[in-house]
Amino acid sequence: MDTLHALVRKLVGHKESPSMGIIDFRSTKTSHHTDLTSKGIDGDTKIKGSKEHIVVDSLVLPLAVAVHEVILHDNKGASKVIEKMKYKLPRLTKILADGGYQGSLGDWVARKFSWAMEIVLRPNEYPDKFPVLPKRWGVSIILCKCRLRFGV
Repeated sequence: MDTLHALVRKLVGHKESPSMGIIDFRSTKTSHHTDLTSKGIDGDTKIKGSKEHIVVDSLVLPLAVAVHEVILHDNKGASKVIEKMKYKLPRLTKILADGGYQGSLGDWVARKFSWAMEIVLRPNEYPDKFPVLPKRWGVSIILCKCRLRFGV
């Protein structure tokens, strides 16, 4: 997949390795056939299942994915997916994230990888709505397409 990712980036005029990643997650229902250790209930969405963290580049191409039990805090789950990118992305300098990733994760990312973590918050004029956030829209699109296309 790394070769295909680099080829697509090159074909559209970008460097092979991205300098920025965008991270997000979603909670998904799991089958009753899955291992009980992978289940739990997400306190925010009330979904019984698992959580998927995904990092995409500015072209919305997936860089890394991690799936874990839903009861694991967002920052701990994010660290699993970020670890997967450690040696794959030599140009990476920044990861964009939503407010759910605030806290010690940014310090950990800076200390361990020398990458900056930028939190992109929803503007105050939209407290109860879901506005399109220019820097983060791509990862939301990927998660929605997976849900619509594959029903997960």
